[in-house]
Amino acid sequence: MRSRIFLTALLAVAVSGIHVRSAAAQETVKVGIVIPMTGTSAAVGREISDAAKLYVAQHGNTVAGKKIELIIRDDQSVPDNAKRLAQELIVNDKVNLLGAGLTPSAMSMAPIATEGKVPTVVMVSGTSVVTDRSPYYVRTDKRARLRGNSPSAASTNPASSSSGRVTSSTMTICRQPATRSLASSPPECIRRRIHRS
Repeated sequence: MRSRIFLTALLAVAVSGIHVRSAAAQETVKVGIVIPMTGTSAAVGREISDAAKLYVAQHGNTVAGKKIELIIRDDQSVPDNAKRLAQELIVNDKVNLLGAGLTPSAMSMAPIATEGKVPTVVMVSGTSVVTDRSPYYVRTDKRARLRGNSPSAASTNPASSSSGRVTSSTMTICRQPATRSLASSPPECIRRRIHRS
């Protein structure tokens, strides 16, 4: 489910008319995905990779007349690898969009995405601050768990559940006015947080 949301988000950005790294002039929109295919979280990375490939196989690799090219790189669950791979994808492969996986990797990729002005979809990270690390970051995973005794959970929902856990869902909606491109300014985003016991 998470992977389907990710790929849908990437494809929506790809066809929305946003002129990312001169994608409008290109016939191919390159999507670089940096996820753990080996290492401690390999199962998550393989799930995302398989879902993205399945989506393309079922729906085709052309959207709005542009070919979508997936470039998947293995960060081995190591943040320094993710940062290096993001740099290579932006500089060498000239990707139009990035996908980031786990929190440590996404955090290390943020300065690279910001410097390269490349929109990035964060797929797995549940850390609330990850999208604050770059104005070019959006998140697809809406689930984050907070302990019932944490200051943020206690202040927003003092009546925690009997298990002592509060579920916090954050929804981020970003829009890019038609008169601007991401190269000139990041999208405008609205975040809504909902706490449930």
